[in-house]
Amino acid sequence: MSRTLSDVIRAYRDDKTSDHHRLSFKVRIDRERYLARLEREFGSRALSSINGQTLGMWYRRWTDGRKFAVGNAFIGQLRASVRHGFLSAEDEECYRVLMALDNISTRSVKPRGTQLTEQHVNAVRAKAREIGYFSIALAQAFQYELMLPQREVIGEWLPRSEGGDGIPSRFDDKVWVGGLRWEQIDENWILTHKGSTCKGRIDLKQATMVREELGHVVQLWGALPKSGPVIIYEANAEPWNDKKFREVWRKLANIVNVPREFKNRDSHGGIRNVLIAGRYYLDLPRRRPGQRCSRDCRYWCGH
Repeated sequence: MSRTLSDVIRAYRDDKTSDHHRLSFKVRIDRERYLARLEREFGSRALSSINGQTLGMWYRRWTDGRKFAVGNAFIGQLRASVRHGFLSAEDEECYRVLMALDNISTRSVKPRGTQLTEQHVNAVRAKAREIGYFSIALAQAFQYELMLPQREVIGEWLPRSEGGDGIPSRFDDKVWVGGLRWEQIDENWILTHKGSTCKGRIDLKQATMVREELGHVVQLWGALPKSGPVIIYEANAEPWNDKKFREVWRKLANIVNVPREFKNRDSHGGIRNVLIAGRYYLDLPRRRPGQRCSRDCRYWCGH
């Protein structure tokens, strides 16, 4: 008897050895939304009844003529589920559906190409300091000038079961992980960075915006702190919650007339998407100030 799609999805989601459990916590939670809808709408379908025509119909339903990123996300989760079903149980029906997925026509979606300008960044930094959000001004400088993603700068809060030995919150059962720490900056203002986009040492004295914001930290505290998270929310003396950070950043951006289509995640300052052999890849057209990289960078950064 052929397994149902629900059987395959549950096996993929529940098996601790599946690729699903290698994803970061927030990505996993996002993907589970797609898996839940797949199971809810089509979980009762037997794998033997799913063919290329069926998958094409589902894809058109998910995209609704314009939501191609959504449709591609559903196809990706369906492919991950049946691939796990084939690899873990050598299920021939999973293999057949997997081959059908490889042959349906999907629409490539161009990544966002929006980028903040230096003028936008300087305006946000100045307004943030004026209002008293020195942490946002500093985070903005790190994100833009060093081309670092928000998560690598401000970190993220995870459930204690997911965060390992992160810093525990005083307010709930979460721990903070992944952001910049003062321990990574030595007495010569050399940042030892261990992020996903580039691993190496960065001389912050050569990063004009970051140096300026660190100068304000020195004025406030007398010296740079020796330990702990770099970006601290002034209202509660803990690292920022990413949602709250985006909300406050957007309010500041509105005040200084940064267009609504720009988001804080566009602060990477120079990263662009390059189409190579039908896929988009991130490219760094300029070198980070003071960057001395190891050779295992994911993206080109000038070395």
